[in-house]
Amino acid sequence: MFKEPSHLSLTVEKSVKVALEEIAKREGKSLNEVAGPVLEGFAKAHGEGNDAYSLQMWSDKPESIALPTIYEDPTKPKVDKLSDPDRKFMRDQMAKWYRALQE
Repeated sequence: MFKEPSHLSLTVEKSVKVALEEIAKREGKSLNEVAGPVLEGFAKAHGEGNDAYSLQMWSDKPESIALPTIYEDPTKPKVDKLSDPDRKFMRDQMAKWYRALQE
């Protein structure tokens, strides 16, 4: 199954372990076969970091701001901290998302 196997010990809630064991048994797989691909997928998805914002950008351009995620509710204090160019940029980005969602 593995080209270069390496042992990993994890601590999870007991209910999570029980659920994974039940899934593995139901699917006729080992716990490694159930959990391994999930961990591999996580490592692949996050291994290179967020390509939208490289960490280098923060050290090269300390005035950079992180735009809130779509799931974060905007608050007046957060909006008040934005410069006019940042507000425009955010409005433009939201308009692009809005148009894309209408398609």
